[in-house]
Amino acid sequence: MEIPIKEIFIPPDRQRREVKESAVAELAVSIQARGQLHPVVVTELDRVRFPDAPAHLQYQLVAGYRRLLANALLKRQEIKAELLSNLTRLEQEEIELDENLMREQLSWQDEVKAKARLVDLRKQLYGDSIRDVATHVGESRGELWEDQRLAKAIELIPELAQSNPSPKQTTPTATP
Repeated sequence: MEIPIKEIFIPPDRQRREVKESAVAELAVSIQARGQLHPVVVTELDRVRFPDAPAHLQYQLVAGYRRLLANALLKRQEIKAELLSNLTRLEQEEIELDENLMREQLSWQDEVKAKARLVDLRKQLYGDSIRDVATHVGESRGELWEDQRLAKAIELIPELAQSNPSPKQTTPTATP
């Protein structure tokens, strides 16, 4: 289905915070040449969660922010979209995380925050442990635990988010 771009609400708390303009421009060139290969994913706008959203907005973006930006850059009025109805907040977070991990790599800061949100939501909704969530996302319990702790540390000390390279990365050791 095609929907008007101007009717799509972009949640302010989406997982990907930084988008490279050059990557969006490259994607726009690809869309111009080959068309939009994958639809964006939307759901009905959650007016309870976003009560201040303008009345003309009908849909809420779940996944495909870069595709949306690329189509807007091309000055297109409509975009290919897949409408998924009755998604829970958890399902929206999982779809967005899956999309972000499979597409352009999230910054380490956005990745650890997204994983921490997923852990918190699954714990709140289902009582899941770190082990349960790690199994669900296909990571080790230790890695997910570290990511969650790092996300909390960033909340307490925002300057940590400015460090590069990622605190998760280790310097390779030379072998003799």
